[in-house]
Amino acid sequence: AVYIDEPELDESSGQFAIALSEAIVSPSNGEFLGVIKSVIATEEIDKRISSYAAATVKGSQIVQLLDARSGVVFATITPDKVETMEGQVLQGGEVLQQIATALTTDAADTIGQIDKVKVIRNEVLDSGATPTASTLVEYGQRDYSVVTIPGTPWVAIASESVQEVN
Repeated sequence: AVYIDEPELDESSGQFAIALSEAIVSPSNGEFLGVIKSVIATEEIDKRISSYAAATVKGSQIVQLLDARSGVVFATITPDKVETMEGQVLQGGEVLQQIATALTTDAADTIGQIDKVKVIRNEVLDSGATPTASTLVEYGQRDYSVVTIPGTPWVAIASESVQEVN
């Protein structure tokens, strides 16, 4: 199996990073041989996201990548910049954290019970081995699209002001 750690400061490199660990198994007999761990600096993720986001995020739009387990926002993309530093604030706060947790724990049907949240749509985009769950909600003055990232405890959250959508 693959384990994706929470984003944190990697002391060996001095960078905010995400650690990935995977079991090494013999292809001939399936025997466990060990574990390999690699670290990806969020700066590298930032570069890839920036090139994509620069052309697509406009107006009041905000895209955030969130580790739903820990509540850590590890990337925030606005029309002006991409942030990957610690201490970012989740747009929508605790309510969006609850929604993200519900999606990543197969409890999407409970999202409609969260106070002041209007569910527009819940759906499973891919029902394969690692399904992708998605919800579209209105909360406060913003519309939020929350989508799970398969094989990880992460979600991508895109939001835009209701006024701009209308």
